Amino acid sequence: MTKKAMAKRTHPIPVEARPCEDIPIWPGEQAIHEQYGLWIFHTQPEAVWPPKPEITPRRFQFYGLSHLIRGKGWYWTPAGGRRTVVPGQMILTLPGTIQDYGGDRKPYVEDALCFHGPAADHLAACGVLKDGILDVGTGRRLLPIIETAAHPSPDEQIRANMMLQQLLVDLYLERQQGSDRTRQSPLDSLLDQLLKTPKKWWSVKEMAAYCGLSQNQFRRVFEAHTGSAPKRYVDHFKATLAGGKLCGSADSIAVIAASLGYADPYHFSRRFKAITGLAPERYRKIYSINVELMCRTKSEKSVSRVVTIEKTIAQSMS
Repeated sequence: MTKKAMAKRTHPIPVEARPCEDIPIWPGEQAIHEQYGLWIFHTQPEAVWPPKPEITPRRFQFYGLSHLIRGKGWYWTPAGGRRTVVPGQMILTLPGTIQDYGGDRKPYVEDALCFHGPAADHLAACGVLKDGILDVGTGRRLLPIIETAAHPSPDEQIRANMMLQQLLVDLYLERQQGSDRTRQSPLDSLLDQLLKTPKKWWSVKEMAAYCGLSQNQFRRVFEAHTGSAPKRYVDHFKATLAGGKLCGSADSIAVIAASLGYADPYHFSRRFKAITGLAPERYRKIYSINVELMCRTKSEKSVSRVVTIEKTIAQSMS
């Protein structure tokens, strides 16, 4: 080996001096994406990448989210250097940032999506989106968005955009509050998702995938955690939400049914009665009266308390 070759081997090109690769936006934007101002243009559920020993500086022309669900990884920027990434952490990358990430001696298994548009730019401008590593927990929080974005219809694209915006805001608030979602179990994260997506009918397959478990494992873990089988839990959960809407709003039965994912309000009424023992109209009549009586009683007690205080003050001044 020549001295020149040995010098190259001993003194490799510094990472900062290596050429930076620009990664462009994929083609295929629809009219609905331009109108909405946000486009999820590339998704990868459970993508497996081999270990990546070398840093290759690159720069996205879009926003990227990479959630490490298995394996071990690293994330590099010129300012921060190389940092370790573990399952339960997510890498958020903004357009124009020089960075790289990959597997650290183990495969890098990720849920990932790429997006861009004025709506994302506005979130970045006000500080909601920032480059870096986020602690988001091991629940597969990108998966419902990825599955929804896979449907090309305008309605599903709008729904996927709304889900993505909600997740981005949630991540921002979690970061602001200093909460560490890596300590939250995938099952608890799933229950949060059920609450945030009351219209969606989650299948056992989808719930198991979200938690990173086989369907049989998921059924056992879910029942041990909640005391109920998954499908029964979802059914009763929707009935509980429906009861709150019946007593707390003037929405029609059809509107409430649709908000909980029921295409047929008559089917909703039958299921609600089977679970609660009362038809929706009857439930609303009985429990709305009880709520009204409770509020009236509290109001009367408050008035009585004010009168008593006023009398006491008057007596002390006489």
